[in-house]
Amino acid sequence: MVVHDWILRNKIPELELALEGNIEEHHHFLLELQLQRLEAAEKDLATLEQRIQQMLEPYATQLQLLDEIPGVDWTVAAVIIAELDIDMTVFQTVSQLVSWAGICPGNNESAGKRKSSRITKGNVYLKTALVEAATSAARAKGTYLRDKFYRLKARVVANVLS
Repeated sequence: MVVHDWILRNKIPELELALEGNIEEHHHFLLELQLQRLEAAEKDLATLEQRIQQMLEPYATQLQLLDEIPGVDWTVAAVIIAELDIDMTVFQTVSQLVSWAGICPGNNESAGKRKSSRITKGNVYLKTALVEAATSAARAKGTYLRDKFYRLKARVVANVLS
């Protein structure tokens, strides 16, 4: 639901009344508990991130190479290394890797009639990271991947409309 700014401006007096309230001692207590939970969660996240960085130290070169790809940040690079490792000899072809990751759409067409092209199940974490990277790369200005995305998008839209 989209709330437009001008709609809220008409309700400023009502909003001011809604924000008025009596914060009593037990409200302060509950708010303090919630603040402590947030601080503990942030501390835990910082500890986890530090641990992940320690575990990825042997892969500094690979992280740096992956980080040069538009759309791939440190987190996505870490997921790729964690889920695939750096030894690609496990996969004989690129198609096997793509299929294993679950990002290869089906191409079920017979006599010019398209049937379901659902994406296969695959590694959920890797698939999520790769989709995030692809979305970011498609939005990055001045990159080859963005231009490629828009060329493919135009072709797909033209095929759908014809």
